[in-house]
Amino acid sequence: MGIHLISPALVSIKPGKAGNATGLAGGNVPSRLVILDFTPIDQLGGHSYEYDRNVVTAFLARGWECVVYAHHACRLKFVGGAEIRPLFTYITTDTIVRAKLLRPFVKLFVHATRTAKEIRYAVLAEDTPDTVFFAQTVEPYHVWALYRALSKPLCGKLVIMLRATSLRTVRGNPRPTFRTALYWFGLRRIRRLGAQVVLVADSELLQEEYQALTAVPINLVPHPNPAPVETTTRGDNASLCITAVGRLAVDKGSQYLPQIMAIVHRKSLSARFAIHIHTDSPEASQVYGPLQASIRANARTEDVLFETPLGTEDYWRQLEAADVVLLLYDPSRYRNQISGVLMDALAAGCFPIVSDDTWLAHVVRSIGFGAVVRLDSNLSESVAAILKAGIPKAIPEKVRSFVQFHTRDNFLAVLTSILQRNAV
Repeated sequence: MGIHLISPALVSIKPGKAGNATGLAGGNVPSRLVILDFTPIDQLGGHSYEYDRNVVTAFLARGWECVVYAHHACRLKFVGGAEIRPLFTYITTDTIVRAKLLRPFVKLFVHATRTAKEIRYAVLAEDTPDTVFFAQTVEPYHVWALYRALSKPLCGKLVIMLRATSLRTVRGNPRPTFRTALYWFGLRRIRRLGAQVVLVADSELLQEEYQALTAVPINLVPHPNPAPVETTTRGDNASLCITAVGRLAVDKGSQYLPQIMAIVHRKSLSARFAIHIHTDSPEASQVYGPLQASIRANARTEDVLFETPLGTEDYWRQLEAADVVLLLYDPSRYRNQISGVLMDALAAGCFPIVSDDTWLAHVVRSIGFGAVVRLDSNLSESVAAILKAGIPKAIPEKVRSFVQFHTRDNFLAVLTSILQRNAV
């Protein structure tokens, strides 16, 4: 989302001790949420930070105690009022298949073994009958590591969130990969742990993908967004504001921006751009340097380019000020998995233009708001034609229903309901 800044207001909140929540094992004491975050929470433009912050905010408000175990090099101390405890050596972006000196399966074993020991440390420190461990994003080796770490029965529960697809698109068709086989193997082992483990996904398409790999039910949960602003119509702007938010990334279609800007300006459409052109590391800046230069070259005086990530409030203000958001995501990665930015844009009443053969296109078609384009040689002309035709002012009721489902309060309600159904 382009957000990884933390404000003093967030760290001033302390985990509550209010006795108004009921633990899974019963009693009038707060339950405990222990997030196992294997992602680089203080990198990648803030996706993981915002996810953890929203989850923690909802659970703390209901009297739960919360703590987050994160990457050992994490620079943050708190997220949403929960203490961050650095622990994990490897993160989800530490790829297995790029191993040079070690074969991929050897590196897989090394990652899984080390991570299992670290998970076991967290479990020994935190496990009680009222504790819920929440692995919020897992690679295949994390699933195997969780199984190995839990060789002794848990007192509490383990929730595993399957948020990333294992499939790749070849000639428009999804195909299993090496990762699919690893997930299948890991989920078969996890099944042996019984009702102490709950599997969840945050899109119907991911739910279907992973249900084919295991007999354990995959439960659908909302994405934990903040409560949306009630936006029912768009205002009248002198010109359309078109935005693209978050760090530059090829899998999110950043490479198409210069040509789109050039075509829109050449056709003299009444439109201006507000584009994020920052990257998440110095190394990425070198890779994306030519793209940044091309975007700058196609920008006009009325366009705004964001060189650094925005804080949470500024990010939301930008979406609320924009009329159109470009979400030209790679179908190979986003065929089944969600986009938090799409949810944010819809909550802000922003009209999305999304790529076909993705979860985003599935949502746009189901709610009747937005436009779907193909990532082909006519992409820029297609976007320009959509803008020329005009953006509807009225926002359908289906958009509101979709946005209201995906809130952090509903995430808490749905997840705790699932846990109660699986109580042992």
